Amino acid sequence: MFFFQSELGLNPVTLQRPSATRWLSYQQSVLGVKTSYQAIILHLQKQVDERKDAQAQGILHTIRKWMFRFILEMLSIILPTLARLSKEFQ
Repeated sequence: MFFFQSELGLNPVTLQRPSATRWLSYQQSVLGVKTSYQAIILHLQKQVDERKDAQAQGILHTIRKWMFRFILEMLSIILPTLARLSKEFQ
């Protein structure tokens, strides 16, 4: 995926797996997906075209839906606020 990120002029971003016990780690995951969305699409499309990868096809189908983009945008707005709120309560 780094190839596609550099081709698109993006800084290389490693996608983070959110922690099950630290729900605020989702903020970094959402930011990574949002920042690298086009590179992810290109990478998955390459997997589908070259390998006939059914799992990549399924993920590609899901993340191209408008609802996925909408939720991604909403989370990118909501999660920073929740992170600040969480720090205030600690």
